[in-house]
Amino acid sequence: MDMRPGINHVEWWVKDWAISGPFYTELFALLSWKALAERAFSSGQSEIYFREMPHLERQDGLGPRHFCFQAVSRETVDRVHDWLVKNKVTVLRGPLEQSHYSPGYYTVDFLDPDGYILEAAYTPHMKL
Repeated sequence: MDMRPGINHVEWWVKDWAISGPFYTELFALLSWKALAERAFSSGQSEIYFREMPHLERQDGLGPRHFCFQAVSRETVDRVHDWLVKNKVTVLRGPLEQSHYSPGYYTVDFLDPDGYILEAAYTPHMKL
């Protein structure tokens, strides 16, 4: 097995799994992530596990600003955008080209149920 440096997994805390669960289950299906269990998903390279933390409040402060999920095509970004609009999710920008990042960079930024910024981006010329 060829091991490469990278992120093995992320543990993501959510306030209410009854709200966040359907949101992430549908989002990850659009992005071609696989469900490992009810609260765990894999891209084949990284995994995200969710824990419900009902007593914690979101904190504004230092740490990650947003998470960007790799889309496999522009059409995937468009499908994510259509799904966001259909589900009345707050879209911050896009879909739009951001070629100043790299040629063909196509993205949509939005908020998850707890108000964190997420991005789905097609980046055909970036080397990951």
